[in-house]
Amino acid sequence: MKDNKSSGFPGHAPGNETGLPGIEIEIPEIGTASANSTREGVPKGTPKALSQIRTQPSAAPLYEYEPRLPLIEKVSVFRWGTEYRYYDSFLEAAERLKSLVSDRSEYTPFFSYMPQYSQLNAEQLGYYLCLRSEITEGRFPEADYGYLLLLIYESINLAGVYDDHDRGIPPETALDMLLNIWRGYRNIHPRLDGQLSEWVCDFCLIHRMRPPLDAIRPFVRDAVKSASLKEFYAEPEGDGFIPFLTDHVSGYDYRKSRFASDAGAGALFDRHIPAMLDYVSASGDGQGSLLGRLDPRTVSRDAFVGALSVPAVKKKITVIYKSFTASFETKMAVTALIKYGENRLRSALGIKSRMSVTGLPDRLKRLADSYFKEVNLISEQHRTAAASGPAVPEWEKYYEPEKTEMSFERAREIEQSSWETTEKLISAFGDGLQEGGASPEAEELPAEAEGGSAPAPVPGRMPDGDAPKEDPSAGTAATELSGDQAGSEETGSAGVPSAPWPEAYAGFVSALLKNDRKAAASESKRLGRPSAIIAEEINSAAYELFGDILIEETDGGFAIIPDYAEEAARLAGEA
Repeated sequence: MKDNKSSGFPGHAPGNETGLPGIEIEIPEIGTASANSTREGVPKGTPKALSQIRTQPSAAPLYEYEPRLPLIEKVSVFRWGTEYRYYDSFLEAAERLKSLVSDRSEYTPFFSYMPQYSQLNAEQLGYYLCLRSEITEGRFPEADYGYLLLLIYESINLAGVYDDHDRGIPPETALDMLLNIWRGYRNIHPRLDGQLSEWVCDFCLIHRMRPPLDAIRPFVRDAVKSASLKEFYAEPEGDGFIPFLTDHVSGYDYRKSRFASDAGAGALFDRHIPAMLDYVSASGDGQGSLLGRLDPRTVSRDAFVGALSVPAVKKKITVIYKSFTASFETKMAVTALIKYGENRLRSALGIKSRMSVTGLPDRLKRLADSYFKEVNLISEQHRTAAASGPAVPEWEKYYEPEKTEMSFERAREIEQSSWETTEKLISAFGDGLQEGGASPEAEELPAEAEGGSAPAPVPGRMPDGDAPKEDPSAGTAATELSGDQAGSEETGSAGVPSAPWPEAYAGFVSALLKNDRKAAASESKRLGRPSAIIAEEINSAAYELFGDILIEETDGGFAIIPDYAEEAARLAGEA
């Protein structure tokens, strides 16, 4: 290996200093010929340029290796299939400038979508060389995005031609520059996360270097979110790959839960959700119990997409790896399991609201419940003790549902009042309605539903003669509905109203209260509706009334949430 100080960024050879402006170095324009070019530079957009691009065979890799990374099994590096020469002058200029320094520390703006040396004037070039020295030493003065891109391009290309003939710079030196730029400027220029997460991955795979996790650990969680090969940055920790699952596989971030902002609840989530995932993943068939079998996958990627690079540097890379992120089923399972675990913790904290969890296999629910039983966070005693503890957010009390007695008579009074308001509105805007063909004088307020009497016609509702016949299978609960309920557009299939607290479902709720699954199934069959649909409609009605769902899905089927047993009893007519 050559001494870094004779190779570029970390030091410079004596006599290479320049005070600038007036740096005396010839920087050829892109596409122009240079003395060291073996072929003429290729100007863009000319037939001659097209004739000088030729495809190279790339069937056999330049080299292959096994990196011994946790999820990366094999890497094959191929020559880039097309030869092009229009960046040769950029590389030659980079070679000339790699050991130069400047004392011009006065900030000079520079903007370019694809920055190149030929675009810099003397002042900008002086500041660029000074900036490079500062970043090498771990200092980060003001820098436009164009300067940073130019430094990145320079590092990638000079490392790509490094050899024993005093060409380029060592890959280690170039990687240090890339990481310093990433670490020092990602908050100022957020686009760096998306670009460097890809280019650093390509750089390390090509140069057989390990992921620089120590350097990017403080921000790796956010920085690699957009990386296409996240598994390159994965590493097992004390709890396996669990941080990788929560950060990059799950579609739900429990740390952003509105309850996690409370110190007590947040600490509980951080302690038990990863531990639950670890418990589930380690049970049964190891990782397979949660993630299924991780079969090897193969991906081919073009190196340094979007970056300026010469063909000697640009490569095609094939990676064989085990993927956590490619399976949609895995993402769904991890997401649902994290939500399920948070629901259990909310219950332990006495928080009544729950998230909807769908698509979680029963085997994973059982494993999660086993974990919470082992840590004593699923018992009623613990839930009761935690409910009065400081872990419950202070503002939670303002969201408690109002405790009122349920009354169907009161519901009818509210409906009657709403029709009176409707009549007043129709009268107030009668002229406009008459133009549309409806006469407000002809509309009458529907009679109160007493003994099943039918209401008078109202705008937008079916007349009595067109009302669907009652389904005999609906039983007596359906025949007790008022004429308005039986014939309104708000009536669901099988004559069951979707208004809050549907009486027809009282038997289903009563069966769940008694934990009688057979009776619940019989009620579902009698009503002619799947249990899942009935539970969903009951939850919708409950949410309208007191702001939360009433029924949750458990390992054995649907069940009443214990916190709302009293409300459920009123719904079933048992209280």
